[in-house]
Amino acid sequence: MVHAMEDEQTKQKRKEALQDLFHEMSLEDCPILVEGLRDRLALVIAGIDESHIIMLHGKPLYEVEEYLEMHDRVILLLDYDREGKKLFKRFRRYLQKHKVRIINRYRRIIYQIFDGHLDCIEHLRRYFT
Repeated sequence: MVHAMEDEQTKQKRKEALQDLFHEMSLEDCPILVEGLRDRLALVIAGIDESHIIMLHGKPLYEVEEYLEMHDRVILLLDYDREGKKLFKRFRRYLQKHKVRIINRYRRIIYQIFDGHLDCIEHLRRYFT
């Protein structure tokens, strides 16, 4: 969870850092895997083309696997909570096994922007509404 008592200056700095990061991410031209609808919505609001965002929740694994087979690299932007970490490990193993390059840089940088105080990707939405 993001700090509830975040001051406006900190919020503005984080917003600017996220805008730069999402712009850079949109130039990658590869799929971005997120957990659910709210995560997807947060990225769309931030300016990411929704056609690049793949939701894992509610999709059968084979459907996600078929889509990923068409790509040689992917951005894993999963939550930082227990479930997100578990999913991250699972997909990392699968992707490495299938020789798909994982771009984890953006997930790491977002975590750093929030000094480790962010649980869910969906919480990024508040910086763009």
